[in-house]
Amino acid sequence: MTVVNRNSGRSIQEVFFANAGESDPWQPADLASPVAPQSSKVLSMSGSNCFFDIKVRFSDGYEATFTNVNVCRNDRVLAD
Repeated sequence: MTVVNRNSGRSIQEVFFANAGESDPWQPADLASPVAPQSSKVLSMSGSNCFFDIKVRFSDGYEATFTNVNVCRNDRVLAD
């Protein structure tokens, strides 16, 4: 799965995932380093499930959630 930070003013500090439709508990993704503005990062998801809900947290604390992301198809999360 690819996380794309389309925002020009803040970085993505954290990424979380949960099985689609089951937002509790959120699991942290191994981000290693923030996703800078106007850049992207490829993340690997483990398990046999293809559909996840993804939550990203920006450097200013704003969060965005994306539902039913198909990681088997290498869907992109376009965050801004």
